[in-house]
Formats: sequence, C-alpha cells, structure tokens
Amino acid sequence: MIEEIGNNATGAGNQQERPGIADWIVGFVDGEGTFSVSVFRNRTTSLGWQILPEFVVTQGCRGIEALQLIRDHFRCERIYINHRNDNHREDVARFCIRALSDLSEIIVPFFKEHRLITAKRSDFEKFVEVIELVKKGKHHEPAGLRSIAIISQSMNRRKRSEFLESSETIRQALSGSEQSKQDAELDECAKALSEDIVRPPWRHGEPGRNDLATSEKLGVTISLR
Repeated sequence: MIEEIGNNATGAGNQQERPGIADWIVGFVDGEGTFSVSVFRNRTTSLGWQILPEFVVTQGCRGIEALQLIRDHFRCERIYINHRNDNHREDVARFCIRALSDLSEIIVPFFKEHRLITAKRSDFEKFVEVIELVKKGKHHEPAGLRSIAIISQSMNRRKRSEFLESSETIRQALSGSEQSKQDAELDECAKALSEDIVRPPWRHGEPGRNDLATSEKLGVTISLR
C-alpha cells in the first residue's frame, strides 16, 4: 500500500532560513538519491516505448523529516510512503520527481550549481543528456530512442535494456531473413543454370533453350570453342 504526503512547505522563506541546506542536500543525495531513466513498453506511444526520467530520494520512515526538508527546498512533488508487507520492520518513504518541467527547470540547474562528489555525478550527467534529448523530442525518433536506451543502460549499473534486446532481436531476425532470401535466390539461379547445361534441347524438345537469350537472362556468358 502506498500513501501520499502532500507538499506542505514550512514557509516562503524556507530556503533562506536554513544556511547550508544546499550542501546538505547534495551530501544526502550522494548517499540516498538516484537519477534514473526507464525505457518500457507503452503501445499508446508512437514507437511503442515510453521514456521515464526520474529523480528519487528514499529513506526509512523514521527519517522522513529529511525528505520533507528536501521537498520543501525544491517546492515540488510529494512524498510517498510504501507500507511494506514483507519481513522489513520499517516502511519506506520516497520523494520522487518525474515532471519534465520540474526536472529541467529545478533539479538539473540545482545539481549543476551544487556538484555531486560521488559516482552519482556520472549518473547525473547522463541524466542531463537524456533530459535534453527528450526536450528536443528525440525520444519520438528510432535513433533518438536507441540513444536514450544506451545511456539508460549505463546508469546505476542497470541490467541490459529490454528495448535494446528487442531491437537487437528484430535486427538479427531481419538480417537472417534477408540472408536466407539471398541464399534462396542464388540456389535458384544455380539450379536453373545447371538445368540448361545438362539438358540438351534435342532431348526434351525445347528448341533454343540453350541459346544466347537464355544465357543473358541468367546473367552469364557462355563461349563455345
């Protein structure tokens, strides 16, 4: 079960009231935050795949105040509580931003100004690449979608992209079909040529079968010596 907690900022001057809050957020996100890009099937889109960039910070519910500080600073989105039914004793709180406008106008500028210091910086830089491609509408083009999938696969030690696997399977299938078609055409040509060579016209009552016109149709030249 997921519970949603609204945006209840502690005041319009909240950011100014907390000196050093930006540095604190950077440190917290370095440890508990994630910049991710998902590529998943969606038949309602033009290419059948959807791109979902996402900035997420998670924390056990006992530390939810930290997420509230981050939410209040950015003044966007909400905190979601995942009530767990497994053997974990603590529910998980999740601050999540998915809106492209918030990501490009709030999150990206913030972390460009206040640089991350761990490996998260590399993920952030790739995240920015994807945001720019999406803003340009490249995710609606096959080449752009593939570029995004390749970037996504290299982030957060993700497993191989389902999109890339599907694309590779299709490519190999098409390539195999084309090769089989070419092989069949060559076999047919060789068979026809063989028949013309081994079957003399007087034997089958087919006058002119071995004449020049037939040779030209087969794409070969026969010289009589």
